[in-house]
Amino acid sequence: MIKIVPSILLLLALSSLILNVSHDIFPDAKVVRHLCSNTSFDHKSSYEDNLITLLSTLSSNSKQSTSNGYYATNTSSLGGSPINPEIIYGAYICRGDVLSKECSDCVSLATKNLPPSQCPTDKGAVIWYNKCMVRYSNISFLGIVDETFQLPFKNPENVTSDAHAYMVQAGDDLQSLAKQMSNPNSTMTGDKRYFGTQVHQLKEDSIVSLYTMVQCTPDLAPGDCVRCLQIIINEIQTSCGISKGCRMLNPSCYARYEGYSFSELPPTSFGNSSTLSTGNRGTSHESLMLKIALGGVVLVLVILVVVFIVRHIMKERRSSRSNDAGRGNIDVLGMNASQHPNFDNGYVTSIQSLQYDLATLEVATNSFSDDNKIGEGGFGGVYKGTLQNGVEIAVKRLSKGSNQGLEQFKNEVLLVAKHQHRNLVKLLGFCLTSNEMLLVYEFACNKSLDLILFDSNRRRRLDWPARYKIINGIARGLSYLHEDSRRRIIHCDLKASNILLDANMDPKISDFGLARNFSENQDQAHTARLAGTIGYMAPEYIDYGEISTKSDVYSFGVLVLEIISGKKIGNRHAGVIKNLLTYAWKHWNEDTIERFVDEYMEDAYNSEEVKRCIYLGLLCVQSETEQRPSMIKVVSYLNSNVDLPAPQQPTFVSSIVGFSPGASELQSDWSHKSKASTRSMSQTNLCTERSSQSFPGLEET
Repeated sequence: MIKIVPSILLLLALSSLILNVSHDIFPDAKVVRHLCSNTSFDHKSSYEDNLITLLSTLSSNSKQSTSNGYYATNTSSLGGSPINPEIIYGAYICRGDVLSKECSDCVSLATKNLPPSQCPTDKGAVIWYNKCMVRYSNISFLGIVDETFQLPFKNPENVTSDAHAYMVQAGDDLQSLAKQMSNPNSTMTGDKRYFGTQVHQLKEDSIVSLYTMVQCTPDLAPGDCVRCLQIIINEIQTSCGISKGCRMLNPSCYARYEGYSFSELPPTSFGNSSTLSTGNRGTSHESLMLKIALGGVVLVLVILVVVFIVRHIMKERRSSRSNDAGRGNIDVLGMNASQHPNFDNGYVTSIQSLQYDLATLEVATNSFSDDNKIGEGGFGGVYKGTLQNGVEIAVKRLSKGSNQGLEQFKNEVLLVAKHQHRNLVKLLGFCLTSNEMLLVYEFACNKSLDLILFDSNRRRRLDWPARYKIINGIARGLSYLHEDSRRRIIHCDLKASNILLDANMDPKISDFGLARNFSENQDQAHTARLAGTIGYMAPEYIDYGEISTKSDVYSFGVLVLEIISGKKIGNRHAGVIKNLLTYAWKHWNEDTIERFVDEYMEDAYNSEEVKRCIYLGLLCVQSETEQRPSMIKVVSYLNSNVDLPAPQQPTFVSSIVGFSPGASELQSDWSHKSKASTRSMSQTNLCTERSSQSFPGLEET
């Protein structure tokens, strides 16, 4: 039963909030943060003329009654200087709670400071004030989540008591707001704004509250808005420590929490509820009238909220008792997920927001029809689908007889969803019912690398610039997993079939069913269970069960040599050479690399780049882990001319317990091998067993 005392306290808190004016500590006329593109234009050039026109247009639009706090344009539509055809894109967005006049004043101030005071000759810039953001660039950014920058601005005061509970609640409230942004029934679109505020009473016997706010630029699709917010909310939880308040700035979205009210409007939500605010906020007089009106009806609001809570509880109880024949989502985090090595208590809400309804995926894939089937792997069928908003997706559907199970499913959901990088496949969501286990990914129209690289007709499409870009992209993706993600991630199964290619032939590392994370200071661990793909597995993993970032480096080296030669690791080459590594070493030693390079590239390649990549590939497959470079160094080596250490002849491991000729993947308990007795087997299994290739390969039948 809902008690009357908390309701009275809520009434007092709300009344106080209505009568109080926002006391944001940051001056409105001071720049909060700014970013410059570091690409410059000449002073008094046509580019500068176009930029002046663009900024003037943004400022004048903000003064119009129809501006509604957001506007985007470009110099092409404004009739910019024909002398310089380079288009400049610009936009402004005001915080969703500010008044029209305040929005206009903020935008005017920002456009006057750009570029004279900030970024004077940069082709692109972003500037944040307390109540608005202005952005311009010579590269189109509309509809694209900016994953490059997350800039924190912390309240200098720290939480002094119950800091952990305070920070957990801030994260939960921000995640709750972010989840609502994907709801088409409550999220405004078009020229309006994705915007949400919430106030949460921290204790029943106190009027102390926690205030949260999120906002996205309205050019983003709902899913992209949620994804952007997930990125910066994760960054808040990492970067803001125990600060009483913190805002995280991103050119595409915004999130903030404080222990005081910083909104221009009185918060109309409390407890665990929230509001999505949008539209023109009117004048200061209208705001005052709104406060008075709210003060007069606050008791009615409390009663309505109590009724809503009671009805919601009754509905939830009815729902939990009902069985919808397996068509509703099961809570993946409720099935012992807290025991899972990748479980993060602060990430619960955001994971749940990724759930898709089964009916939605059935419509998208035409009920998983054979016409929509694009591949078959160990996980099961892979289907192309199209959501109602036009977004193309790829859906992995667990087959009844698959040996891959819930553990791999949870591993991918709990691990991949919270790591975003342009060279990692994007997990859009999942669906888990009593009868179905589905993973939803972005669709890669060029499927997987192996289907092109090892096909005599298709690999003609892979000229050297394309192959070099793929090698660089894979290196950057692995470097992010090893060094830049919140926790160090070891992929454990890097291979050509797990590299997807998008429309621009940009690589996306996929299939994290075997991946595990390490703690910040952990370098390696052991496993008593061997699983992976023959040829890509490092010697120390096969012999002793050692797994580390250098295991992925070894796999990367194999992949580089495959990309350059167009030959598979397990095939015989040149008649007598028994595998790709010895084949590469032979031509490297004899200085005949032109015979190692894929014949389909003919002579149309940069010999210095090819030679450096072969050199780097051989370094990565060194038998001893300490002789292999880290992925950070690999990225550096690929983009510089520094001298590389001399490689030794690599060792190719072909005799493996449990491996039979013709098998591409392996599961084996090698603990009975004599060498294993010298190593500790007590550590957690980092690479769980797996029987065959899964979705990201998109193998054709």
